[in-house]
Amino acid sequence: MDKGVDIQLNHFVLSAGGLSGGYAGHNTGRYKDQWVAGLSLDLEKFLGRNDATTQEQLIDRNGRGLDQDVMDDPRASFFTEFQKVNGRGNVPRISDALVRKGGLRREVQREGRPVYCRGRLRILTQR
Repeated sequence: MDKGVDIQLNHFVLSAGGLSGGYAGHNTGRYKDQWVAGLSLDLEKFLGRNDATTQEQLIDRNGRGLDQDVMDDPRASFFTEFQKVNGRGNVPRISDALVRKGGLRREVQREGRPVYCRGRLRILTQR
């Protein structure tokens, strides 16, 4: 972050197959992937704010898990999860949107929520 900008882009791919067994008892395969795009800015270099940074992260998950319709028994009170990329459906969402100000020793962070939902705003005091 020498110039005040740090850009991240990651892609994860997971595939799984069921040859036999499971609740449904048929052969099948499933694919899931996840894109993560992140941006961090040093606000001191851009806006002259002492000891302040901002970080944003967008996650896009796609695909369908093998556990949803092959392995899980709908009568059971628990579920199986063996493909790590999971949760919240095929919807892009903001997972991080925060500003850190070191001089105030406080952090303002919007908790990760799907883009179409309103998140909570909380202020944390660093010790």
